[in-house]
Amino acid sequence: MKGITVPHDVAVAAVGGEVAPLIEHIRVALGESVSDSDIDVVWGCWLDTFGHLHKKRTPKLTQKKRKIIRSRLRMFTAQELCDVIKYVITDDFWMGKNDRSTAYYFIDNIFLNDDRVEKLLLKVDDASEDISLIEELKRNIRLLSHKAKVDALDLKEKNTYVKLIKRTEELSGQSYDYRNHRWIDA
Repeated sequence: MKGITVPHDVAVAAVGGEVAPLIEHIRVALGESVSDSDIDVVWGCWLDTFGHLHKKRTPKLTQKKRKIIRSRLRMFTAQELCDVIKYVITDDFWMGKNDRSTAYYFIDNIFLNDDRVEKLLLKVDDASEDISLIEELKRNIRLLSHKAKVDALDLKEKNTYVKLIKRTEELSGQSYDYRNHRWIDA
């Protein structure tokens, strides 16, 4: 492993509790600086998760959003930030079911600072089992809905289909549009 020399100002900041400059310095020294592809991965994850909520126009990756994502990537991996994004869509407060009826799922809110991301990552660990269950249920529903389009479901399959949808609606807080076979926010 090659030696890394840490500048005095970066070391002082790390001792003072600001570890992001130290982590960034180490990443650069090891040739692992934040890449545009990591930013694109995080933005793509956000867009895949929340893009459907913007019916009139697709959100754009502005310089401000790029800067916010880049600053969080100095401390966290792209996968961790994507995990946070996937958690936020399952949380009622972030999605607007709060005392102000305000949604907070935007990039500048989710990735406000490292502390917020760290707190959300702790919640991700707690909710990861529920998220994977919801994704599995939705996948099974997609398979059944595809079969329903191709050929009729027998009574047992239809009952299973309806039960899967009801359970997923309870867990996700979304409703299933039977006609268009898609999930909509309740």
